[in-house]
Amino acid sequence: MPQYQELKRQLTDAPLYEPTADDDEDTFLAAVKPWNGPVDGRVLLDEIVAVFNRHMDLPKGATEALALWVMHSHAHDAAQHSPILFISSPTKRCGKTNLLSVLQLLVPKPLSAANVTPATVFRSIDLWKPTLLIDEADTFISEKSELRGVLNSGHRRSQAHVLRCVGDNNIPTPFSTWCPKAFAAIGRLDPTLEDRSIIIELRRKLKTVSVVRVPVRDDAYEELRRKAARWAEDHMTLLEEADPKVPDALSDRARDNWTPLLAIAEIAGGDWPDRAAISARQLSSRDDDEGEAEMLLQDLRAIFARKKADSLWTDTIVEALVEIEDRPWAEFRRGQPITAHALSRLLKPFNVFPRKIRLDGAQVKRSGYERERLEPVWRRYIDGDSTCKQTGRTGQREQKQRLKVGRNQARR
Repeated sequence: MPQYQELKRQLTDAPLYEPTADDDEDTFLAAVKPWNGPVDGRVLLDEIVAVFNRHMDLPKGATEALALWVMHSHAHDAAQHSPILFISSPTKRCGKTNLLSVLQLLVPKPLSAANVTPATVFRSIDLWKPTLLIDEADTFISEKSELRGVLNSGHRRSQAHVLRCVGDNNIPTPFSTWCPKAFAAIGRLDPTLEDRSIIIELRRKLKTVSVVRVPVRDDAYEELRRKAARWAEDHMTLLEEADPKVPDALSDRARDNWTPLLAIAEIAGGDWPDRAAISARQLSSRDDDEGEAEMLLQDLRAIFARKKADSLWTDTIVEALVEIEDRPWAEFRRGQPITAHALSRLLKPFNVFPRKIRLDGAQVKRSGYERERLEPVWRRYIDGDSTCKQTGRTGQREQKQRLKVGRNQARR
């Protein structure tokens, strides 16, 4: 309705972008001009893989996932789900910003940002429909629940909007949050964002590995970008109707994340369906039911067994957790190790709390945990004791909700 459109226009009281006389309005986030002729999807995907290999040292499966995600960004409106591309590293100088720079040369309408507000995000998406590239996400996203809600809402197309009251009459008005999004961060993001992501875990490049610097020209890979736009345009209907085969190893959420990428691989043909499936298994075949809380229970049982202890001080447990390889405890929050406070918050949903205990003839009691209080929890959540296990979907949902609350609290 004209009334609503006028109210929506009024929302730009402080415009995000105001062209000046020196600006070229046709170039700011301009739509990509499709290539003049038909494009072979297999060849194009191989060429995009070559670009990433030229400029980055990437883990197994990452180049295929990145190439497919680039194509997804061009065919975005054909998808029902939009996976976030989360680029993570344990520390600085691992190539996160460089990878975002390569993506910027390949995706449509790239909009780079760092430290954005919720209003900036949904106004920008609604106005420009960009590909959102956010760097240093670890420095601000996890602490802003409203921003996380805006970003999470953009995962499923049918729910990709937020409501805000606009104008003097406070008319509720929807703003779209539907666009491709890529984040780069040190360490981890909030679990709700990671759950909606395809995660690329970078590591620092060895000195023996040689890569080419990322071009500074914005049109360095314009031909590839135009070919991707043409391929997406020609195959939009097929992509909308696609029902690709998804690896059984993926969880339900991971299936949602990978379906649009697997559809692209299937339609491109050749060896790409197999390559995409392998990439999905390599990057996302984690059990979504084994969250951090469940991992913690398993690791606590192993620590108590290894030390043959009935009770352990909290600092002893924390030190043992940090030493475990292939677990998140050494870089639990913003690249920092798990703390005693985070440990207690993860265990709180299980009704396990630290107590003052005396060990090894010590004169002073210190905070610690006792095996007898953990054993019932181990039986229930690790062994699956039938006398303790909740049954039915309602019970499963309640368990998962309690664990999710514990994980979120531990990261605060």
